[in-house]
Amino acid sequence: NRSAMAVVSWKTARMTREDVQLLEPGYWLNDAVIGFWSEYLSSAPAPDGLERSDILIIDPAAANWIISEEDAEDLQDGLDPLELPGKSLVLVPVSDRQDKGMSGGGTHWSLLALQRSGKEIQASYYDSMGAGNLHQSRQIAKKIGAAMGADCSLGPVRQCEAGKQDNSCDCGVFALLFAEALARGTDPSAANPAQASALRKRMKETVSKLAK
Repeated sequence: NRSAMAVVSWKTARMTREDVQLLEPGYWLNDAVIGFWSEYLSSAPAPDGLERSDILIIDPAAANWIISEEDAEDLQDGLDPLELPGKSLVLVPVSDRQDKGMSGGGTHWSLLALQRSGKEIQASYYDSMGAGNLHQSRQIAKKIGAAMGADCSLGPVRQCEAGKQDNSCDCGVFALLFAEALARGTDPSAANPAQASALRKRMKETVSKLAK
């Protein structure tokens, strides 16, 4: 099945022909696309990438696993390689899917940000449409916050002002816009539909370049 073969890769992230198709306007982004762009943003050379070892963007499949993992020891083993105590900012794309598997699913993306401020970890929730993933975000914040440092206190998850989508399919693009804004020190509330279209275009151009 050619459509299921990886056509582009970056570090550990892969995208198939079907995944790449989702970058066209009107499509909802899946785990693979969100994970791929998160990995690229995290590790590509500047100016495309952040080049910040103290900022971590967690893969959506890993975020789903974190929500569903109830064994404390297994959770710690899974979180250890992320080196969370050394991170000043952890960004987590959160979806509303209910399954506990590692595959895609769900209908809406938002972003959870955990920012270290002295001994406190501030948890912020950004959503381009409502607050449908707030419950999942609280679950993740509790688990990741604890792993960021035993001597740190985690504040409540605050709903923050965020740019709004004007269609039913760009929530994932907005979650990525929010992540990049926070990582670069700009304002997530300034994200808008024109920026979402521009990011889809930038992602398509990047994938096309990497696939050569």
